[in-house]
Amino acid sequence: KTVLYLSEGLSTPPGFQEMLRKVVGAANRGNISFYCFDIRGLTAGTSNGTTAGLTASAAAVSQTQSSVPSSPSAARQQMEQDDLVLDALASHVQLNMAELAEGTGGFAVFGTNEFRKNMVRVMEDVQTHYEISYVPTSTLYDGHFRQVKVTLRDPRLTVQSREGYFAVPEMNGIAVAPYEIDGLNALQKATRRDFGFSAAALRFKPMPGGFRYEMGFELETANLTTKVDPETHKARLHATFLALIKDPAGQIVAKVSQEIDRELPEDKIDQFRRGRVIFTSPFEAPSGRYTIDAVVTDPEGNRIATKRISLLVPRPGEPAVSSVAIVHQLDPLEGPRDPGNPLEFPGGRILPSISQTGSGNTPTAVFFVVYPAPGDEKPKVTLEFSKDGETVARTSPEVGMPDEVNALPLIGGAQLPVGNYVVRVTVVQAGRKSEESTAVRVGQ
Repeated sequence: KTVLYLSEGLSTPPGFQEMLRKVVGAANRGNISFYCFDIRGLTAGTSNGTTAGLTASAAAVSQTQSSVPSSPSAARQQMEQDDLVLDALASHVQLNMAELAEGTGGFAVFGTNEFRKNMVRVMEDVQTHYEISYVPTSTLYDGHFRQVKVTLRDPRLTVQSREGYFAVPEMNGIAVAPYEIDGLNALQKATRRDFGFSAAALRFKPMPGGFRYEMGFELETANLTTKVDPETHKARLHATFLALIKDPAGQIVAKVSQEIDRELPEDKIDQFRRGRVIFTSPFEAPSGRYTIDAVVTDPEGNRIATKRISLLVPRPGEPAVSSVAIVHQLDPLEGPRDPGNPLEFPGGRILPSISQTGSGNTPTAVFFVVYPAPGDEKPKVTLEFSKDGETVARTSPEVGMPDEVNALPLIGGAQLPVGNYVVRVTVVQAGRKSEESTAVRVGQ
């Protein structure tokens, strides 16, 4: 595909230069080439006057200070110079257009009123281009970036190609999304803990050879950077979540991700900063041992947090009960229930607390799903809360009939004082006993 970009230049605000690179990457994955035309044509002055002015200002600031700031005013001048340099790079409108065009296999046209021959060249590119493909020697999908270099024997020829690709398999036909790139880069480097977050894999429905899981993330919104724009009086709430599920050989068997990007009115920021972002997404895995590399990014603050989790997927048929999830919120269903979503049941939809925390002001509720064995005998379910090895509450939830996917979603709970507890679910049916437990922290 070909895109003709007709403009007086492409300006990228400071801090958004990475966005341009992501656009280039997305275009390359979609086989899209940009051809950029500066519609001002031949002009007497420079098309980058802003850049020249900012660069001159930065130079003036630089001449007034030493190389190492020795006072608060010098440090402030150093920051001003850095900001001016960033502004200068971002305001180079022709350079940005050239990067977009050449990075996607096209070209940019500046300083001319003769567009006809350049349009002819565009049509020649569209009608007579070449595609080269190859099979990598490594078949391991480990999430790392692999550089691609194309060389030509004939020195009279030039070539434009992608810099490389991330070794991530297409999951259900979905390739790497632009917002996932920062997270993939972070997972190749040292562990980052710029802020805290919770991540966990909750096991649910048995599948042939394995189980279906819900990968969950939980993040306090106070951990995100929310700068207010003085002109719009709004702040941007922006975060990305990514998890790579890998087998013992380092092969990626599943990938889940999500981007949250919204604007907040200035008068609502304090309210949102007291909340939490909870995200869940399904994946399936055969029985075996895995590691989960999880990463959350705060693009507005250029901050990143990573975490590695061990996962043991049992053999199908062993557990008759799912993971036990602490209920953070129970939402009403907005439409018909999705039987394939284990967090939905006739009473609503569960939003689990991935951090496994409850409040002492309200009863601590837990959610789990029982998968009964065939037969007329109903399973007997016991829900027990214990502290320091002693039982503090025990209930026996009423068990009805299995739903259309042979599942029994159940909710139980107890009013608990502040402290640390263990929640255990026991299921007995047809001489078979299954247990599942989790820890819960009850706060104020």
